Parts: sequence; C-alpha cells; structure tokens
Amino acid sequence: MTDCWIWQRGKSGAGYGMTYVKKVGRTVYVHRLMYAAFNGVIPDGLEIDHLCGHRACWNPEHLEAVTHAENVRRGAGGPRTHCPKGHLYADHARVKSDGRRDCAACHRERERERGADRRAAKRAKEAKAA
Repeated sequence: MTDCWIWQRGKSGAGYGMTYVKKVGRTVYVHRLMYAAFNGVIPDGLEIDHLCGHRACWNPEHLEAVTHAENVRRGAGGPRTHCPKGHLYADHARVKSDGRRDCAACHRERERERGADRRAAKRAKEAKAA
C-alpha cells in the first residue's frame, strides 16, 4: 500500500480532514471529496472507509465505499494506529488513569499551550496591577 496523505489543515473533532468548498457552500470531509473526484459519486447507502485506518488520510488508493455495517466491522477489527492529529501511537502512546490511550505528543502540546496561557494571564494581571 502507498503512503498515507495526511491532511494538514482543518480537522473535525474525530480527526477527519475537513475543507470548505465554495461551489457547494459548506464544509466537507476531504476523504469523501477525494473519493468522489477519483471514483465518481458515492453510491447511496454507502460510506467511505479508510483502508489504512487513518482518519486524516485522503489518499484515494486508501479509500473504499462500503456499507455502514462493514465500516463498523472493519473499525472494530483492531486498535487505531494513529491519533487524530496523525502521530503514530506506537511512538507516542501513553495510557491514562482510566485505561484509555492518549497521544503523548498531543498531551505535551496541550500542556505547552496551557503553560503559555497561564504565563500570559499572569503577565496581564501584573501589568494591570502596575
């Protein structure tokens, strides 16, 4: 299988690539857009499955139209290999206290952002007091 094409722009909360399409006047899933561009209209009653298991992938070779039941069955077939932002769990996994997996790289990023926000709030408070 060829490499994944990881969408680097907007993503849904579940990690699917999203983009605004002016022609249709709304935001759409990139993997559905790419499937339609390379294979034609998505048949009624079918949804697009990522054969690679990576939600942010938009490589048309990794996309297949399947029934919802088949998509669910395939998704339950094994653990996700990447976090929604594309980090490989094998390299960045950590187990939370409730037993769920979390991406350590994303956790570090969130903590850096929280620290920066706290420092900015502290500077603003000190500037206001001065």
